[in-house]
Amino acid sequence: MKKGHWLAFGFLLGLLASGLLILILRSSPYKPLELTLPTQDLPPASGAVLQFAQPAPGNTSEPVREFPALKLNLNTATRGQLISLPGIGEAKADAILAWRAANGAFTSLEDLLDVPGIGPGILEELKPFLMLEP
Repeated sequence: MKKGHWLAFGFLLGLLASGLLILILRSSPYKPLELTLPTQDLPPASGAVLQFAQPAPGNTSEPVREFPALKLNLNTATRGQLISLPGIGEAKADAILAWRAANGAFTSLEDLLDVPGIGPGILEELKPFLMLEP
């Protein structure tokens, strides 16, 4: 084979390899990790939200949960912030806010056990995400 043929063959092989690499990278169902910084209604101690890899559009995998990157103050957390916690949906967030309205500030994280729907398992799951300040 002549030198020109080898050059053309090498070029076509490189083009094929590049196309395969692009195809492999584009077919991944996940986006890269993102860091979202909300700008309103958040106290300074809980302004960052860590967002884990999301399925690409059109993928019907489970919805992605956002978890606070910094600890939330249980005594000042809003409904939306509470819902962002693992194991807490709308009903439990409302129950936490109702308990806080009826009883005042939480004095320990174990006070959450008095909130309907929150048991020891959920409390243990929440502890890394919560703190108490007046």
